[in-house]
Amino acid sequence: DPRASTALEVVAGGRLFNVVVQDEVTSAALLERGRLRKRVTIIPLDKIVTNPVPDAHLDAARRTLGGPNAGSRISTALSLVGFDDEVKAAVEYVFGTAFICEDAEAARHCAFNAPNPRRTVTLDGDVFDPRGTITGGARKKGSGVLDMLAALHAAQAAAAEAAEAFGAASREFDEWRKTRAASADARRAAKVAAHEAERLRARIVASADGRMKAEVEALAERLAEAEAGVASATERAAEAAAAVKELCAAIAEAKKNHAGIVKAAQAAVKDARAAHKAAVEQVKTLNANAEKRAEEVARLQVDATDVDESQLASLQAAANEAQAALEEATVTAEDAKVALATAQEQVASEQSALAKARETVEAAQEQVSSCELAVKEAQARRDEASSKLKGAKVRVEALLEANPWIPTEEGKFGAAFTGKKEKGQSADAFYVQRLKAFDGGLGVAKVQQRLETLRKAQAKAGSTLNKKALEMHRSVKEEFHALKGKRDTIENDREKIEAVLSELDEKKKEALEATWLKVNVDLGAIFGALLPGASASLDKPLGAKCIDDGLEIKVRFGGMVKALSELSGGQRSLVALSLVLAMLVFKPCPFYVLDEIDAALDLHNTKNIGQVIRSKFKGQAQFIVVSLKQGMFSNANCIFRVRFVDGISQVSRSENLAVTGGQKRAAIEAAEGDENAKVSKNKARSKRTRA
Repeated sequence: DPRASTALEVVAGGRLFNVVVQDEVTSAALLERGRLRKRVTIIPLDKIVTNPVPDAHLDAARRTLGGPNAGSRISTALSLVGFDDEVKAAVEYVFGTAFICEDAEAARHCAFNAPNPRRTVTLDGDVFDPRGTITGGARKKGSGVLDMLAALHAAQAAAAEAAEAFGAASREFDEWRKTRAASADARRAAKVAAHEAERLRARIVASADGRMKAEVEALAERLAEAEAGVASATERAAEAAAAVKELCAAIAEAKKNHAGIVKAAQAAVKDARAAHKAAVEQVKTLNANAEKRAEEVARLQVDATDVDESQLASLQAAANEAQAALEEATVTAEDAKVALATAQEQVASEQSALAKARETVEAAQEQVSSCELAVKEAQARRDEASSKLKGAKVRVEALLEANPWIPTEEGKFGAAFTGKKEKGQSADAFYVQRLKAFDGGLGVAKVQQRLETLRKAQAKAGSTLNKKALEMHRSVKEEFHALKGKRDTIENDREKIEAVLSELDEKKKEALEATWLKVNVDLGAIFGALLPGASASLDKPLGAKCIDDGLEIKVRFGGMVKALSELSGGQRSLVALSLVLAMLVFKPCPFYVLDEIDAALDLHNTKNIGQVIRSKFKGQAQFIVVSLKQGMFSNANCIFRVRFVDGISQVSRSENLAVTGGQKRAAIEAAEGDENAKVSKNKARSKRTRA
């Protein structure tokens, strides 16, 4: 409702300009990196706590106000605001705690006399607070923010409607322009057609005689072509009749020898159909040509009225000849039609005969198929009987092997079986008779009865009996054995891996022990060089069993052990630097870069560090040290100085002669010593030679 915009703006107050974000992470990021130019209040939707007016409080306020329009005079501010569900918490936080009333009387009742007093605002913007204050009076001129927003929405809607209307007008204009262009094209085409018709009419009037002669000659040529076409059609009809006769003969021969002539008959029928189709097309063409000739003759007769008598006579003679040729072509076409109908009848009869022959062949094929099926069934029964007979033989042999007394008592098994093979009896028949005697004498009938009982029990069990249980058990058993084998393999691999890990742990402990011992010795030496009279060491903590439990640094000054927390800042720096240098001595690198490691040290300690670096790492590594103290410069081989001159950085290089000179002298002395040793060796060799 636009009337409530002023009241809603008063209810929101400063919260109307709060920024709504998804969560507190987004709000923190917005404050840190949002480049906000003024202070803002951010409402994170996942953390904001709301307390909207319950419906029961609204009903109670309306009920206690009374009157016929009490329901419309009091509303919650939240009910007058439209919003999406995703920002519901923020809207409830801003508008959810106040009433909006139409007049001051209802607002005063809701703020002071209702069962649940609430902050209330009238449509004019007057505020009634339950704490006892009333705010109102004249407001600043001009529209509020919500009024301007409503006006903006209305303007945007009007702009959208105008844009849509403009689009519709543009489309109508485009359609009109296309229609206009099409109309212009049609007018131009009509003018061109009229001009062409006029030009053709003039040509016809100018050359009527020549055109008529040319048309008569063309008509004569067309009549000759028609006659040739009729002759060709007659020949084709004769060929079709001959083909039909040949087909009849082939069909008659097919009755005698169907299997060999069926394909030839089919080919002949196909050729006859093609000839028939060609004849029909030729007849249609001749009829069309004849009709065209008749039309041309009629037209020539009409046009001939304007020609002189001599031309009329010649044209009449040509027309008569054309009419005669047309009648002759018509007669020939009728004869061709009769021949074609006869050929069609013969083809139909031949097709019916061919169909009967096909039916005979299909019946014969069905008989052959049924015979083949009967043969296959007989072969299957024979194979089944043969397999049963082989099984019976194996069974008899097994019984004879398991019961040695059977051959002696075999004659007593059955009344009709003597146990001996009769004359002319086949071996298979003898085994069958023998098996029947065994069944009667050894209780096979009881076994069959037991089998039938078990089958009935199985059928009675029905769906509760899982017939695939054995197969499932077999597959599960195979899977179990496969998994068991995999488990054994994994356990073996695990034992090997654990053995390797144990071996690696032992090697690691040995390496750590060796490293600890070496670094501990170097740590004590370096720290003693930096602080004469003091020493440092890496020791295991109290209760530790191995190095994995950790190491701690112990510093001794004249026999007194101190913890790191008791040392000064410079002493801690020296301890840390000593530990780093001790580890570098254990495993040196080609070069090191140290940046102002002497910043917290005095000149004496700085000089000691330089001497340690020069003595401990001589010939092992190079050090690039950034320093501002002379104690470090005096121990360097080469010094690079950086100065800022006239706004430009300048780098100068100089050698420390005190160090490089001593090194050169030592190198020269070593070389001279080697030369003297070589000379003495040569003298001794010459003495031995003279001796």
